[in-house]
Amino acid sequence: MYNGAPALRLFNLGTKRVLGISEQRFAVPGFSNVPEEITSHIDQAKTLIGDYVVCPFTHQRRGEMQMVCIEKVSKLEVRQNE
Repeated sequence: MYNGAPALRLFNLGTKRVLGISEQRFAVPGFSNVPEEITSHIDQAKTLIGDYVVCPFTHQRRGEMQMVCIEKVSKLEVRQNE
């Protein structure tokens, strides 16, 4: 969780890529861009680490945050921030 838009972001470890997850801009009625198993853990005091499968809403462009939805996550690990 971050202050700013979008508040929910994924960092691709080992790279400088940041992916943004938007529940508003790319909302589809009856569909959530973030699975419940993730939303139940979202908190600014936590970091969620895992293997994420995402689907893009925007094209990947250098210097721009790519907007995606999260299809699923495996090996989810929830860590308290220090």
